[in-house]
Amino acid sequence: MDPNTEFPAQEVLPPTPEPATAIPQEPHREPPRWSGIDLLIAAVAFVIVLFVATSTLLIIQMHTAGASYAQLAKNPGALVVVPAMIAAYMALLATLYFRASIAQARQFWDALSWHWPSGKWLAVFLGLGAFMAISLPLLSRLLPFPKSIPLDRFFRDPRAAYLMVFMGVVVAPFAEEVSFRGVLYPVLDRWLQTALAVRQRLFSGSKWLLLMAAWGYLIHRIATTPSLPAAQASALSIALAMFAIVPVAFFSFTRWLKSNSAATVFLPGLAVCIWGLLLRSTSPRVCLMGTAVVIGLAFFGGIAGGAGALSLSMAGRVGRILAVLLTSSVFAMVHSEQLGGAWGPLLLIFLVGLVLTITRVVTRSVAPGFLIHMAYNFTLFASVYLGTDHFRHLERISQ
Repeated sequence: MDPNTEFPAQEVLPPTPEPATAIPQEPHREPPRWSGIDLLIAAVAFVIVLFVATSTLLIIQMHTAGASYAQLAKNPGALVVVPAMIAAYMALLATLYFRASIAQARQFWDALSWHWPSGKWLAVFLGLGAFMAISLPLLSRLLPFPKSIPLDRFFRDPRAAYLMVFMGVVVAPFAEEVSFRGVLYPVLDRWLQTALAVRQRLFSGSKWLLLMAAWGYLIHRIATTPSLPAAQASALSIALAMFAIVPVAFFSFTRWLKSNSAATVFLPGLAVCIWGLLLRSTSPRVCLMGTAVVIGLAFFGGIAGGAGALSLSMAGRVGRILAVLLTSSVFAMVHSEQLGGAWGPLLLIFLVGLVLTITRVVTRSVAPGFLIHMAYNFTLFASVYLGTDHFRHLERISQ
């Protein structure tokens, strides 16, 4: 080849600029195993099955007890609530299983980051759950606790008590750890880190938070309106809270058809719907505290967006902390109706959820939290079992 041969100059193309909203990758963020659409589908399945199962059991009990549907719905017992909750949990788990195996083509346990601890660690996590069940109630002496809570009505007879033990030890720990620590936390972790690292999403997240605060407060006010009968106010608040799912789901689905990126809409939209359902059953004080926290987060996002997006490492740390706090808060508020909305018991449940979520972050596995949760509930039920003489003197619970 002649070294003097001249070749035509090649055109040098300028580098393709990255879009302003590109999602940065933080090395310790959760892998993209679940999305907002998974949460939405699972939540809808849970609510639908819970409603259908509760209505069916109330109708059956109406014919056997000779009471009206409205009377039974006003104060349903454990034989209605517990089987309906178990059916709803099973629907939620089945939905997540099929989403993982069919939509994602991966194993369910791998999608959950489920890794059993071995050897001494298994005993450590079980012991931690038992220790929390013994030590945390001591804190109740420093907090305002009501003499009785709505959960007490599920312990009126031994049959209902044993049914509660089955759900509290066998079903609820697994279903709740899968839901909150297995799916909700990693989705929040990824979404919050992305939102904090992209200025445009900080502003967008602040708007969603303000909408969530206003919607939740409105639902709570409707549910506690004195001029409306309790049954009508409760039904109206539930209907309005659930109505938010319709436009959110439609808007998200249309965006998904166009760009296949509706996850950023599904998660905040689902948060608005769930927040409304949670606040409807809380006390006015808890409602105000929750609304104030959400508004504070909205202002934080707006100020941070005005100052510019956070650095990648800072977004990772702040996003993870917020994901832990939000997961623990939602976990506590889901139990608010059982606790009568009293903030003392809610604070204890929040601390339990905080320990479970931090365990999930540190171990990067759902199984340790499940062991802690199961041991915690088992220890509580064991103390009730022994304290009531094998459920023969359940009246001692409210003494």
